This record gives sequence, structure tokens and C-alpha cells, in this order.
Amino acid sequence: MERQAIEGVIYSPMNLGNHDSRVVAELIYASAPELFHLTFGPKATEILSQLIERSHNRFSYRYIRVAALLGKVIGIVVQVPAEQLQNAADYEPLFSRSQRLRLKLANGLILRHLLRHHYPEKSLYIGNLAVDSAYRNRGIGSQLLGQCIAEAEQNHQDLFISVDIANGRAQKLYERLGFELVQTKAIGLPGLAVGSRVLVRSPQAVQRTP
Repeated sequence: MERQAIEGVIYSPMNLGNHDSRVVAELIYASAPELFHLTFGPKATEILSQLIERSHNRFSYRYIRVAALLGKVIGIVVQVPAEQLQNAADYEPLFSRSQRLRLKLANGLILRHLLRHHYPEKSLYIGNLAVDSAYRNRGIGSQLLGQCIAEAEQNHQDLFISVDIANGRAQKLYERLGFELVQTKAIGLPGLAVGSRVLVRSPQAVQRTP
């Protein structure tokens, strides 16, 4: 059940001068901790913080919106143009040889089976959405998501999002907001399915909705 909304929350694009990249990195990490530990290792939060402060990668501050209360970031959403999802120019100077090998192995052996990596040109992809645990169920995530939807509608762009295959509640929420299931990426383990479902909110589909 959603609790009463919090007054005074400011929603804005991330600004490195005003918003703590470490706090933002911790929220991004919290959106998929197992995945980030697999790809970036035990220093995942530190790596994310450095990526946020740079411009040529999918976690750059350029693609992040924040919700801040009294100057503290309490929620984030990362929305990336499809053509920037594979931009890894910042990885080379930041990653050691072993880290680059770890990422390559994770992508080649595991992640390509669990996540979709390529999206149609000129579309947008919501990569991460997270709210500080102390402020959840107060409408913050919905506000951040709503801003992404508004931008996609204004620019007549398809908006993609992926959700953990086990998170049926989130999938139903997105479907109520006009998203439609387009793909499932998963691998089966004994007694368990691991993966994600990809949903899209298309301007054409929204216009067809009565």
C-alpha cells in the first residue's frame, strides 16, 4: 500500500555539483545488486560512482534523473538513448585488465542470455529505477517513471524497460502504465528460472488505447 506522498521532493536531472555521485551509485547498485556484483565485482559501487562522473557510458550523469529531499538524493532513474547503451569508452581508463576480462566473460557466458542489449534506434531505455528504502511506497518511483514517460511521449519515442522475471508485481504496474511485453530473456536452472522480461511503451500503442 502506498503511503502519503512526501512534500518538498525536488525532481531534476542529475548535477555533479549538487548531487553526490556515491549516493547515486549506491541507489543504482541497489536496483540490481547481484547483477552488478557479477559484472563489476566487489568494488561495484566505487566503479559506478566513477562511471557516473564521466560522459561516455550508460551510467553517466547525463542520463540520470534524481529525486532529492533537503539536498539528499533519495531516488534515481537512469534513462539512456538506445544508441548510447553500448558506449563503453569510459571503461578503458577505469578498468584494470582483470576487470575488463571479468566483464567480457560475464557478458559472453551469462548476461547475453538474461538481458537484452540492443534496442531500436532513437528509442529510450530505462536501465535502473531505485528509491532509498526509507522513502519507498511514497510515490517517488512513480514520479520518476512518469517523467520518463512524458519525455518519450513528447519526442514520439518508444520507451523500453526490463523487469526481473520473478517480479510480477512490477510487470503489472508497468502494464497498467501502458507498457506491453515484447520479449523474455531467461535461462532455466533446477527449480528456478532466471532472467528478465522486456516491455515497451510505444506512442502508437498508447494512441490505440481507448
